[in-house]
Amino acid sequence: MFANFLFQHNTLIGIMTFGLGIAAGVPTLMLLAYQGITFGAFIGLHYDRGLLVDFLGWVSIHGVTEFGAVILCGAGGLMIAQHILFPGRHGRVENLGAHGRSAAQLAVGAVFLFFVAGLIEGGMRQLVADTAARFAIAALTGAAWLAYFLRAGRA
Repeated sequence: MFANFLFQHNTLIGIMTFGLGIAAGVPTLMLLAYQGITFGAFIGLHYDRGLLVDFLGWVSIHGVTEFGAVILCGAGGLMIAQHILFPGRHGRVENLGAHGRSAAQLAVGAVFLFFVAGLIEGGMRQLVADTAARFAIAALTGAAWLAYFLRAGRA
C-alpha cells in the first residue's frame, strides 16, 4: 500500500515536470530546482546531526532509480520546450508532432522507473537495515540502469 502511494506521488511529480515543458520549460526547471533544493536541505539537516551517511544509504537504495526517473521527465519536458521555442524550418505544431513521440517515450520509461523505485522504497528500504548493504544495492541498481541505458535503442 505504501509502495502504491509512493508510486502515485512520484509519478505525479514526474508527469508534471514533463508536461509543464510546454510552457517554454520554465516550470520544468523550477520543479527540478525545487526538488533539488528540498533534497539539499535534507542533506544539510542530516549532516548537521551527524547522520549524513545513514541518510544517504536510506535514500540511495531507491533514490538512484527515482532520481533517474525525475531526470528523464525533466529531459522530456525540456525537449518539448526546445522544439516549441526553436521550431527550426517547420512550424511549432509540426515540430512538436515530429519530436513529441520521443519525448513521450522518455516519460513512459520514467513511469516504469517510478514503479520500480516505489517497490524498492516501499519494501527493500525497510527490509534492508544495514547502510553498507543499502549502498551496495544502490550501486548494483545504478550499474543495471546504466547498462540498460547504454544498450537501449541499439539494434
